Amino acid sequence: MSRRSAPFVAPDYIDDPTSKDGKKHAKVLLSTLQEDIANFRHEQFPPDILRQIRDMPIYEGNLAEVQAYQQRWQNLLERAKDFYPAANMPPDYLPLPASLEIPQFIYHVQRLHLTKTRAKESKSFGSVGALTDKCGHYTDDEVARMTAVLDNDD
Repeated sequence: MSRRSAPFVAPDYIDDPTSKDGKKHAKVLLSTLQEDIANFRHEQFPPDILRQIRDMPIYEGNLAEVQAYQQRWQNLLERAKDFYPAANMPPDYLPLPASLEIPQFIYHVQRLHLTKTRAKESKSFGSVGALTDKCGHYTDDEVARMTAVLDNDD
């Protein structure tokens, strides 16, 4: 099975990463990293020194601009690589997981080939009961509105 991103590995500085306390410590450290990334993205995104390509989440700049923006992320990138040491390493060059929401820095791009695809439907429910079983509790008013929608839908 091929991976889409680098695998998670507990950092070396955790005493016993296989113990219950070690796993809990790794989870806390990863949560802290994710919070720090979210705060940093809030302050530094979109990049002020790079130009956005059309309306896509892709930014371009000259070599110095991209390196300067990557340097701002360097501390968080290194912390993330403690959890994902195989990231961007040979032979597979797997990226960090997208769930971290750290930008990818790619240099010397000459051409982009973009394909437009439709969004995939996630779930469909045949009854309000199936929806509440899967998604949790709703108010009586919400249940009544959902029932009305499902009753009128062929």
